[in-house]
Amino acid sequence: MIDHVNRALTGLLEEQDTTGLPHIALATNSIRTFLDGGKRIRPRLTVMGWQAAGATAPAHQVIQIAASMEMMHVGVLIQDDLMDNSPIRHGRPTVHEQMEMDHPGAGKNLATVVGDLAMVYSSRLIHRAGLTRTQQQHVMPHLLAMREEVMIGQILDLLQADTVSQALIVARLKTGSYTTYRPLMAGAALCIPKPELGRSLETFAIPLGEAFQLRDDVLGLFGDPAVTGKPCLDDAREGKRTALILTTLARATPAQRCILDALWGNPDLSMAGIKRIRDIVTSTGALASIEKMIETRLDAALTELKTIDLPDCSKASLEHIATSLARRNA
Repeated sequence: MIDHVNRALTGLLEEQDTTGLPHIALATNSIRTFLDGGKRIRPRLTVMGWQAAGATAPAHQVIQIAASMEMMHVGVLIQDDLMDNSPIRHGRPTVHEQMEMDHPGAGKNLATVVGDLAMVYSSRLIHRAGLTRTQQQHVMPHLLAMREEVMIGQILDLLQADTVSQALIVARLKTGSYTTYRPLMAGAALCIPKPELGRSLETFAIPLGEAFQLRDDVLGLFGDPAVTGKPCLDDAREGKRTALILTTLARATPAQRCILDALWGNPDLSMAGIKRIRDIVTSTGALASIEKMIETRLDAALTELKTIDLPDCSKASLEHIATSLARRNA
């Protein structure tokens, strides 16, 4: 079914290319390139939610909603890369970097608008789903809440967390909710609503979303750029207050804190500096602590999954994606 989602995405972009609007390919080509490197996590979970609820809604509907999830994700990442000043995504220049190379002086502004346009396209895909009035009443609250939550999470991320608990709130809003919980719930809501299933999927998805973001934090510092497609310098140069670095600061000796204060947030940080940071993160036990937090949340998700009345194939699919999200290396 993901092949159908991909066709829905590319089909929409191809339609825009034939509208006759000048320079529309400037935006659609950027979005199309961005889509090439995606894992389609959110569409997959949308389809899994639909299947978990009995897959009674037409396949066309879930394909369009799943595609809208991926298109929104593109818009969020384009602007997230811009705010983080990230040069690479999926092993290629980020949209603002490519735009700046092609249109010097206008790269950041163009990327902002392309990100906004991806959000518009996401809404268009929702409209194309042809939801019934009843489906709209059950699906749209999840889609609208998802957009609100990720934006509030981004605001909180920019303001920087001071404690691990604050970082986890950011993780839940900015990443966890729109990566796991809302896609699952939107897919399930296409079918006849089952309140007990919704509560169980929430209990499954919320800790999984946190585990996903905590893994992101680890990969942001320890990931292999050849595998992740992103530099391992970005979070450190930006000085991002992740749960990983906040845990490290809380455990660090005064001497280690002095080193971290000098390196974390240094825009000219080198790989030698990254190695020193990694050594401190590891020696303080912060890395092991975050890994334990990830496993605890994965265990909570999988424990809840065992209690849900689902076909074996749905349980197996959800267990597989949960484990792969929490333990991924990219």
